[in-house]
Amino acid sequence: MKLYEIDKAYLDVIQDLDTEDDEQMKSDIMEQMDGLYEDKAAAVAAHIKNLEADVNAIDAAIKAMQVRLKSKKGQHEFYKSYLKGSMERTDHLKIERPEFVISVKKNPVAVQVDIDRLDGEFMVAKTTHSPNKKALKEALEDGREIDGATLIQNTSLQIK
Repeated sequence: MKLYEIDKAYLDVIQDLDTEDDEQMKSDIMEQMDGLYEDKAAAVAAHIKNLEADVNAIDAAIKAMQVRLKSKKGQHEFYKSYLKGSMERTDHLKIERPEFVISVKKNPVAVQVDIDRLDGEFMVAKTTHSPNKKALKEALEDGREIDGATLIQNTSLQIK
């Protein structure tokens, strides 16, 4: 049975047992239902732990790949700069091979900026707004009613 099916059966049994007079039978049935529910809940918890282990393994693999990616990007940029500098120094601005063509081309003109020396006329101000959740929490806990903000109490599942 699925956990949600056990939930429904459990609640149905509780409702049906309300009309039953035999206390021993009620106790036996509830004991069986409790056991069934707890076994299924333990199986679901074990599945959650397995998923957590998968998530951690994938996260570790991603971090390792990010380290490799950063290294490869650095090597890529180093060798591009290395070859470009060599070609410019030796005035070999184009090399043709059957596999590929290597060339040094001029890029479009770009603006290089030293912000400390730049006149304010050419600066743009950027402003961001975000809620101050700490101040909101304190105000709400002090009894203030604030449109657009409420205190909520969530629950979480812990498997130790």
